[in-house]
Amino acid sequence: MVRTASPFLDIRIAPKAVGAAILWGSIGTLSTITIPSLLIAGPAAIMLAAFLTFFVVPLWAVGVLFVGYPAWMLAHVAGFRGWLSASLLGGVLAGGGAILFSICVLGVGGPPGATDGWENGQQTIRDGAYTAEGRSREDASLLFLLAMGAVGGICAGTALWRVAYGPEAQR
Repeated sequence: MVRTASPFLDIRIAPKAVGAAILWGSIGTLSTITIPSLLIAGPAAIMLAAFLTFFVVPLWAVGVLFVGYPAWMLAHVAGFRGWLSASLLGGVLAGGGAILFSICVLGVGGPPGATDGWENGQQTIRDGAYTAEGRSREDASLLFLLAMGAVGGICAGTALWRVAYGPEAQR
């Protein structure tokens, strides 16, 4: 097979690379959720992972197609074609995407509009504003979502690089 200068335009490479990014990004994100949950909740975490699969995989598909693929094209043109570049780009884009998604869609990161809120016996919202306990819980949630997205993004970027530029693609 003759190697083209732009693997993102090669009909034999691009679909495989995008598919690998979606698959491994989803696996990375689901493992970030499932492994800690297994330690805390036990076998019930497998049900959580099975349920979240129907949410995570389509979200990764949309993200890779509309954000990751154009970013890959720009990185390729700019000369960033190494595995480290692909992994870092995937981690930054997916981590940032997870934070934006959580703030814009899920409403994490701001008071939900309630005047008072309690969680596990601790007051988290007082007079419509977060208490110190509430702010630390929200920050922990955002950090976990950032880690979830970044781990999935690193897996996706590495998988995309492996398919597009790795030893198999060199043939």
